[in-house]
Amino acid sequence: MNNVEKKQISVFFGIALMFMIALSIMYYQDRNPDLLLYMIFSPALAALITRMICREGLRNMFLKINIKRNKKTYIKTLLFTPFIIYFGAVINYIIFHSGVKLLGMVTVYNLQYTSMFEYLKSVTYEVSNLAIIFPIYGIIQSFCEEFAWRGYLLPRMCKIMKPDKAAVLNGFLWGIWQLPIIMILYMKVAENPLNGAVMLLIMSTSVGVIQSYLLYKTESLWCPVLFNLSLNIINIYNPASIFVNVAAGNSISHVLPGVVGMAGLVIAGMLCYRESKRVYVN
Repeated sequence: MNNVEKKQISVFFGIALMFMIALSIMYYQDRNPDLLLYMIFSPALAALITRMICREGLRNMFLKINIKRNKKTYIKTLLFTPFIIYFGAVINYIIFHSGVKLLGMVTVYNLQYTSMFEYLKSVTYEVSNLAIIFPIYGIIQSFCEEFAWRGYLLPRMCKIMKPDKAAVLNGFLWGIWQLPIIMILYMKVAENPLNGAVMLLIMSTSVGVIQSYLLYKTESLWCPVLFNLSLNIINIYNPASIFVNVAAGNSISHVLPGVVGMAGLVIAGMLCYRESKRVYVN
């Protein structure tokens, strides 16, 4: 039986990584934004292709919401991310005394805004985007990732290792998958791309453990999707970029609200790791 799961895991990760590397190379060459859209769908496509290759069918996809007995978990999932991210950003600002540089934030730097008027106009647009457009786009993106990494890969990993260990490895592999495009997108603004890669892997592993715990606890894909969506929404206007000038920042600044924010997610990941075996149901 273990050989079957090992084959499924290898086939899925190989396909997903090949898609990401190929699309990343294409994006690096011509910067076509449509390629980023294709990347969103690629994990789910890799999972479906693997199901076809391994003749698994469409069983056990964790698509039931199961909200009735998990209301508190859903509410905590919705509120946790904004709290830890913004709280971390504020504490980071207090500890390291970095100046507030609204026109130095990463988004402003990338779009080359030169005045506060342009910045405020952009904020107005993004708030509207968050309220109207992003929930639809964000749910699709989050679902495609979670459908593949937690909905498909994770249960098969749990067949060959303990659920807590599977959660850690699952998050790490998810980080490896993201690494090519993240390095391309941030290599110009990160002071040290290698540090950025390490931070990404730490963050992905921690977040992956949290999302795995949520799947174990609710036996539903939708709670990890909600957590993924909340992270993506926060990343549109990363609070770290408000507190750290891009010219003086580092790779950590562009991923999370400083060391403090990362510490919050790592600690949460450790707590979820400890609880994973308790809530896991085979």
